[in-house]
This record gives sequence, C-alpha cells and structure tokens, in this order.
Amino acid sequence: MTRDKMIEQSKNAFVDALFCLLEHEQFEDTTIKQLTLESGYSRRTYYRYFGSKTSILDEMLAKYLNSYQKYLLGLPMKPEDISRRVINFLWPHRQRVVILARNNLLVPLLTRHISKIADMLLDIRVPWRQKSQIVNIITQLSTQLVDFVYS
Repeated sequence: MTRDKMIEQSKNAFVDALFCLLEHEQFEDTTIKQLTLESGYSRRTYYRYFGSKTSILDEMLAKYLNSYQKYLLGLPMKPEDISRRVINFLWPHRQRVVILARNNLLVPLLTRHISKIADMLLDIRVPWRQKSQIVNIITQLSTQLVDFVYS
C-alpha cells in the first residue's frame, strides 16, 4: 500500500470512529482516547493528522465537497435537476448528516466552510447562473438540506 493510501486509510478510520461514537454520545463528551481505541490507531497518529475533533469533521466535509463537485461536473445540469441531484448525492450519507444534525454540528460545520462551498458552486459552469446568483443557490441548497435532515 502506498503512503498516501495509508494516510487516507488512517484518516478515514478516525472519521468512522467519530461517527460511531456520535451514535451514542455527544460530541463534547467524546475523547481522544475513545477515538484512538475505536479507530485502532494511536494517539500519535491522531495528532499527526488532526489538531482537534472538529478537524476530523472538516476533513470529512472536504472529501464530501470534492466528491460532490466531481459528481456535479460529470452530469449535464438543468435548473429543475438541482434538488434531485442534492438528494441523490446526500442519500448514501444520510445517516452521517442526521448524526451531525442531532449533535448540532451540521450548521456550524457548513458555516465554517461556506466560502469553500460557494467557490465550488461557482466552479461548476451552468448556463443559467451568473456569479451574483450564488447566494440564492446556497440558500436554496441550505433550505433543502435542512428539510432533508429534519423531515
């Protein structure tokens, strides 16, 4: 296994461990010791890649945003398809979205990364959108996400 794949594997193990713990505990109550035990990796490995539990969530969101961008770039885009595409992408990740929402982590996580989200959406070339419309798109997606999570 290459070094990059090993790094990716260990980071993913910490993400998975955090979500496993969040199914039964509050974010504030989870400890680094629990994360290392659940992930199977050492405390040293944890601190090599993450400075805090929050950075685990940031790592996960960065991967999701990258995947989402690739997903959108690979499909022809029509305005009426936006809602369906959001749901189709989120559906396999719905359990994690629900866990984030239940722990009051979803909105702060998205808020911390709003500029990355806006930049990603601006990079997707669609004929009907101008740069000034990005706020409306983010608002629409945020509303749909909240409806998806809380319905």
